[in-house]
Amino acid sequence: MRAMVMIDTLRSGLSAMRGWSDRHRRIIVPASVVLFCVVLVYAVSSAGITWSALSPSFLVFNLIVLTPLVLVLNAIGLMASGWALGTRIPLGKATKVIAAGMVADLTPLPGSFAAHSGALLLSGAKAGKVGLLMSGRSLFMLGFAVLVASFALMSNEAVPAGLTGIIGTILTVIGAGMILSSCDPMKALVLLLQRIVTFLMIALRIFASFASLGIAIAMMDAPVFATAGIVGSLAFFTPGGLGISEALGALAAPLFDASPAGAFAAIALNRILTIALCGGVVLFSLNKETAGIE
Repeated sequence: MRAMVMIDTLRSGLSAMRGWSDRHRRIIVPASVVLFCVVLVYAVSSAGITWSALSPSFLVFNLIVLTPLVLVLNAIGLMASGWALGTRIPLGKATKVIAAGMVADLTPLPGSFAAHSGALLLSGAKAGKVGLLMSGRSLFMLGFAVLVASFALMSNEAVPAGLTGIIGTILTVIGAGMILSSCDPMKALVLLLQRIVTFLMIALRIFASFASLGIAIAMMDAPVFATAGIVGSLAFFTPGGLGISEALGALAAPLFDASPAGAFAAIALNRILTIALCGGVVLFSLNKETAGIE
């Protein structure tokens, strides 16, 4: 009984915070962007990152291979979600929706989740199934990220890796169950595999981003910073979790004897590359549509 009261209180508190965030979004968005830029400049300066320390090969690899690959993997996830719900979203359209959602997160309007769900609804999927599937996908990704991160934290006595692993496992199982409840088992398996591969690629991007800035981290540590990015992206009170993912990464950095400022800059670099690519996709799509109309 007490647990139910605590859950209801937490839900009410989160709803109130979300309502406040929505009402003041036009102020929060520019303030978050300015603060993010100021902290980023400070982080780069504090980490001692200079032009000579940069690794052009990793930066280019991240820009032209890993960043587009993660975008396409997310588009495949949206396309597969439509397939699982009995509708069809072409890969090209799915890519534009994913890119538009990322860009929309930086505007006073709600972004990614609404864009993805809207695309599924417009394709003919049922609202109840869409909500269950999209929530399950998000929860599974979060749980799997926490679970993988717990393995990297096992050697650190300052963190209860066992408890972290249990939490990750519970979230993963619940998320997988929600996906299984929304579609056929074989289709659910495809969606789960897509989520797993996407997370692993996000972790690889994090490793490449650190390397781009001349900062060395172990490959096994990358999932922790990738998890920080995923957890931060769930923060609804800043656009797309702007600054929250980077701050969480900075907090995790001392666990691996890494520079907090360097971690902030590395995660921020991936965000900048993603926004640049998604913005380019959106502009290209708009120009193409305009040319077609004319």
